[in-house]
Amino acid sequence: GSVFADLVKALQPYLDDIVFVGGWVHALYLLEAEGRDAKTIGTYDIDITLPSVLAASDRPPLIDLVRSAGFEVQPYDRASGLLEIHRDSIPLDLLTEAPDPRRPMAIEGQELVVQGYPHQKMLYEQSRPMLVGGEVDESLDEKVQILVPRIPAYGLGKALSSASRTSPQKRAKDLVYLYELLNRERLRRDLLEGLPALEGEYPEPFAAGGDYLVDATSDERLLREVTRQVIEGTDFSVQDDTPVRAKVKATFRRFLSDIWNRN
Repeated sequence: GSVFADLVKALQPYLDDIVFVGGWVHALYLLEAEGRDAKTIGTYDIDITLPSVLAASDRPPLIDLVRSAGFEVQPYDRASGLLEIHRDSIPLDLLTEAPDPRRPMAIEGQELVVQGYPHQKMLYEQSRPMLVGGEVDESLDEKVQILVPRIPAYGLGKALSSASRTSPQKRAKDLVYLYELLNRERLRRDLLEGLPALEGEYPEPFAAGGDYLVDATSDERLLREVTRQVIEGTDFSVQDDTPVRAKVKATFRRFLSDIWNRN
């Protein structure tokens, strides 16, 4: 939590313009809904999505503030202009909208090139304020307001992100985050109540998310990896994963039925 807290404090001049996405947001949702005793599936990566135009105005460049939070910033390669950013083995990924995954995209106004991914614009447009403080790390003794995607956009985004992954483990991890939301009554309600409205605003991503989840629930290898990660995130050893795997499949199929009228 201290690395995340230090980054939030360092980026305060930009917090109204950037949106935190990824696994950390899942943990923040659970802490917000259930308090500091909430049990969350752990993540180390920090992901932030940026608008394509981010004027510095009278602010220091964003990447300078990242460095001031103790992150090492190095060129990823000679050609792309992308940066490798990490602190204490924790990577920070800066993202923005692009038509295909991993495309280098220049952020106008920052002299910064970041990784482009589809559907980042949806996460950015569908954001809301969230206060974070001591429940994240004791060094945040005063609440700080950040932007995160609303839960319906985040849930749809996780399905779409999973679909774009090349790593089986990361593909499964996105679905684990979605599964965790579906297993918290309050968060599941927010997801189910808000998702239908996204169909009108983002019809293609909405349809693609449903199509992918249909395929995912028929992919036994993927479901086994999702189940393994769900079990790994608990404090006890499960000898037979069959009941957990059945619950995972049933949860996603019910979700498909509720939202896309499919199973």
